[in-house]
Amino acid sequence: MARAFVGLQVGDLGLDSAKAAVEVESTPNVIRVNIAYDASDHPLMALSGLIPSPPKVIRRTAVVRLGGY
Repeated sequence: MARAFVGLQVGDLGLDSAKAAVEVESTPNVIRVNIAYDASDHPLMALSGLIPSPPKVIRRTAVVRLGGY
C-alpha cells in the first residue's frame, strides 16, 4: 500500500517514480516507511553552482505506531 501511494504521489509531483525507492519495515508495534529519491539528474541540479541544492539522493522516513495511544 505504501509503495503504491508513493508511486502515485511522486508522479503527481512531476517526478519519475522509477527513481523512488520505498522500503517498508514492520514490527508488532511500528511500521516504518523509508523513501529515497535519486534526484541526481533532475534539471534543478544544474543550478547547484548558483543556488544551494539538496543532496543528490533525498531521503525521508515516516513511522506509524500501531495500537495504543
